[in-house]
Amino acid sequence: DRSRAIALFDQAIERDPQLVEARASLAQALYLEEFYAGGTRDPGSEGRAIREAEAALAVDPDLPAAHMAVALASPTISRAASALARAISADPSNGEAWHHAGDLLSELDPERAIPLYRASLVLEPTIDANHRDTAAALAALGDRAEAERAIAAGEAARPDRPWWKQMRARLDIQERQFDRALAALATEPSVESTPIVWAMARVVPLAMAGRAAEARKEGERLVAKFPVFCEGRALLAGADVDSGERERGEAAAREIMLAARHQDAPPSLRACAALAAAGMGQAAQAGDWLGRV
Repeated sequence: DRSRAIALFDQAIERDPQLVEARASLAQALYLEEFYAGGTRDPGSEGRAIREAEAALAVDPDLPAAHMAVALASPTISRAASALARAISADPSNGEAWHHAGDLLSELDPERAIPLYRASLVLEPTIDANHRDTAAALAALGDRAEAERAIAAGEAARPDRPWWKQMRARLDIQERQFDRALAALATEPSVESTPIVWAMARVVPLAMAGRAAEARKEGERLVAKFPVFCEGRALLAGADVDSGERERGEAAAREIMLAARHQDAPPSLRACAALAAAGMGQAAQAGDWLGRV
């Protein structure tokens, strides 16, 4: 219950602004809330996680938890890696720090991320997300059998987590088994609680399977529930074009790209603009946006 945790940390800091552990923990809770909300939270809260992390560091520059909070909330990989190195140097037994190190490497070099996830599990076996992320790295390397084993190990440790079924569907999508992936998650309620999971588990496989009208309908449901989730709007724009509503789709894509051109636009919005351009079939523009990111 991240919302409740944030409220309690806020109360603690109100009573004692120098309670640095509460401020560092608040930054971590805010980061997790922003991460799982997929950019759907109140815009006024954007950037608060890094501000709280920096405030904790200002009070106690030697606190490992404060460096960890900065690493989680940093807007750039280089700054996150620097803060993470400090956190691990101060406390090499911090399993969450090793897990985040794996996250920083996973998309750049998944093979090097896997030992970091496994090291994190040795230090803190309760961080079952390591099994999920190990499976994702193995999937990126094309090793489905090992990825399945990592998922099974995680499911045995925490069968209540929703992401084991989601990960198996991800493996199916990677192998272009779109109908099988869609069937696996068709009645899974957890899919619709996190916008990025909804997009990747429903809208994307429908579009890739050539079921444009269904992808558009699912995209409309996603955007109706999470109207500020930019990737959802970009995917819907592409689904509009694919289903014959080019004018509507192009108008939505232009709106995203116009917002992304603002000088204060965050990298995530520019990445969304790349997605919108790709949905319009504008390869050169998509490449330009990726270059800006």
